[in-house]
Amino acid sequence: MSNLLDEIQKYGPLASFVRIGVLLFLGVTMEIAARVFVPRMTQRVAQRASQVIDIERRQRSATVVKFSTSVVRLVLWTIIFVSLLSEININIGPILAGAGVLGAALAFGAQNIIKDYLAGFFIMLENQYTLGDVIRIGPHTGTVEEITMRITVLRGVDGTVHVIPNGIIQGVSNMTSAWARVIVDIGVGHQANLDRALAAIAQVATKFHQDETWGRFLLEPPEVVGLNALTETGMTLRLTVKAIPEYQWKIQRELLRRIKVEFDAQQIPASGSVPPPS
Repeated sequence: MSNLLDEIQKYGPLASFVRIGVLLFLGVTMEIAARVFVPRMTQRVAQRASQVIDIERRQRSATVVKFSTSVVRLVLWTIIFVSLLSEININIGPILAGAGVLGAALAFGAQNIIKDYLAGFFIMLENQYTLGDVIRIGPHTGTVEEITMRITVLRGVDGTVHVIPNGIIQGVSNMTSAWARVIVDIGVGHQANLDRALAAIAQVATKFHQDETWGRFLLEPPEVVGLNALTETGMTLRLTVKAIPEYQWKIQRELLRRIKVEFDAQQIPASGSVPPPS
C-alpha cells in the first residue's frame, strides 16, 4: 500500500486528496471483506469443532462471529485512521505513544476481563458445553443456565446459582454431552447365590429396556457387567446402561427401585444384612 501511495505523490498538489481517497477506498473494501469472509471462516471453524447442530449452537456461533468481525474491523479502521492522520500532516508519534501508554494501563487494569472474554470466545467457538448441560467446573456442579463471553452461570441441585468468570475455568467435565453412561452398583450379601442375583438383575434390566416409558431413553440394551467388588460386608454387582443425556439419574433411581423390589421378591439378601436364624 505504501508503494502505491508513493507513486500517487508524483501527480502534483492533488496527490494528498488522491491518497486520502485511496485510503478510504481501501478501508471500505477491507470493511466489506471483513463482513463477508470473517463470518464464513468463523462459522466453518465452529462447525468443525462441534457435531451438534441446533438452534442454541447457531445462536452462540452468531455471537462468536459478531465478536470476531468487530475485532477485525476495529484493527482495520485503526490502521486506516492512523494513515489518514499522517496524510494530513498530523504528527502521530505523540498520539501513538499516548495510545500505547493508555492501552498498557487499560490492559493491566482490565487483564482479568480480557482473559474472561478470550476464554469465553473459545468456549463458544469450540462448543465445550451448551445451555441445559450438566457440568462440573472445579468444586461446582450444576445445570448451565447462561453462557456469555464473560461468565458461565450454573444452577446447583440445591438451587444455588454459581456465577463463574470464564477466565478462571481450567477444565470442564460435561456429564450430558451426546450420551451418558448409567452405572448401577448393587450390594448383596456374601450368603446370596451369585448366579441367582445376577439373573435377577438381568431380568429387571431386560424388562426395563422393553418398557415403553423408560426404554425410549436408552440408546443400547443394558449390560450386566457382573461381580465388581468384594468387601467385608458383601459383594458389589454392576449394571451399566447407555442412555440419553440428562436422564441418567432418573434411570439410575428407577433401576435401583426395581432391583430392590425383585430382590425382596426372590429373598436375595442385601449387602451387610444378617442372615435369618436356622
